[in-house]
Amino acid sequence: MGKSKKTDELDEVVGAINEMQDKLKNNMKDLIESEKKYRGIFENAVEGFFQSSPQGRFLSVNPAFARMLGYESSQKVVDNITDIGSQYYVDPEDRTRYQQILQKFGKVENYEFRARCKDGSEIWVSNSTRAHFDQEGKVTRYDGIVQDISARKQAEAEREKLEGQLRHAQKMESIGTL
Repeated sequence: MGKSKKTDELDEVVGAINEMQDKLKNNMKDLIESEKKYRGIFENAVEGFFQSSPQGRFLSVNPAFARMLGYESSQKVVDNITDIGSQYYVDPEDRTRYQQILQKFGKVENYEFRARCKDGSEIWVSNSTRAHFDQEGKVTRYDGIVQDISARKQAEAEREKLEGQLRHAQKMESIGTL
């Protein structure tokens, strides 16, 4: 006695469901591996990575960003900096200009400003950011990379000072020659 038509159809449906479950399991496995890979990049990067809201809150930061500002953990930055414009930017006008550029162009590259650390000290940073927009063109979040450029800024200031001293010495030598 052979299988009935209903049994054959049921076997096909069960087979299709099993195949879909296998594909779903493989996709989930791939997704988990991908998430681990990118989480590793985010967590172990030398540069500071962040996501923030246009309203002035950090949504997430990586450990390098936290260390740059003197915080013990990424979560401490998110919890303690509740107004980026006044707590993170030394000059709140820098934040305003930054947001205007992002609104107009959708990205900003190597935007330099002074940032405030947890202990109140200041560092120079270079920020490259991309804005994300909703359907109405309103910014929903910023994703960015920050580098501490304090050493470079200090070297530039020292070079300018030495160049000024050299020019002064050359003027004095010229006067002495006369």
